Amino acid sequence: FNENTVLVAVIDELISPLNRRFLRSSCTETRFLYLWQQDRRVALDNPAEYTKRVAIGQEFFATDLNDALQNAPSEQQAYRDLKLIEDGRIRLLRGDSHGAAVANVVAGAEPGTNLLFVEDDGSIVEGPPADDVHFLGVNLHHAVVHDAAGIFTQAFALIAFVRLVQYITFLEQQAGRLLPVVLNFSFGLSSGA
Repeated sequence: FNENTVLVAVIDELISPLNRRFLRSSCTETRFLYLWQQDRRVALDNPAEYTKRVAIGQEFFATDLNDALQNAPSEQQAYRDLKLIEDGRIRLLRGDSHGAAVANVVAGAEPGTNLLFVEDDGSIVEGPPADDVHFLGVNLHHAVVHDAAGIFTQAFALIAFVRLVQYITFLEQQAGRLLPVVLNFSFGLSSGA
């Protein structure tokens, strides 16, 4: 991490961590350091895939995501290799899901460019290099996302927030300093209101 490093944490659904807007300037590595796929079914017959850090789903770290990206002929195949689209989540492939759109608005950029921000007066200001902005993401469980009453959303979002804080704390310990963090949770719980 350098003096421009910013961590961007997004809690949403169907965040596509290998989308071009989230790649480093080399286009062979993602800017995602961490992704927790809450509804990923882990094959219990393959204990190597299982992690006890989270109670549900599976965590992916930059090395997992980058290995898949570098060893697959396409973004789509990389998602298949990670088993992130085995349930037919085609929107993940296209990158047009709510989660991908939110992450893109918060800190998406063409590889090798700087982030751009719009000021209150409408002027555009150049931000830090995209390579200095690192993502952390949690894809909420699909049953929670489609729960119109929002009964379980809060519990799943809370455990996502706690896990992100744990991982951010770990990264800060590695860096030996506090890091600037942006957290986005763009969900409304007003169904039926």
